[in-house]
Amino acid sequence: MTLISRARRNLEVLLSPGSPSHLPLTPKRINTRVRTIFTSFQLEELEKAFKESHYPDVYAREMLSLKTDLPEDRIQVRGTR
Repeated sequence: MTLISRARRNLEVLLSPGSPSHLPLTPKRINTRVRTIFTSFQLEELEKAFKESHYPDVYAREMLSLKTDLPEDRIQVRGTR
């Protein structure tokens, strides 16, 4: 069964008289964050800051944000999993 025929079948089931009315007809949208594309200048500054401190404090992140013209939430430290 192809993807299109499966989608048609699902739509037919949803629209049939006996189908539950509480099911949404549109799929839920998954909230995803748009990837940030860094310039070469921004990458250089971020790498310099990382060499100085692997875990920059709030002040260092604010200064880096101003210097690179990036939102502060894009300058973050992530823990390892």
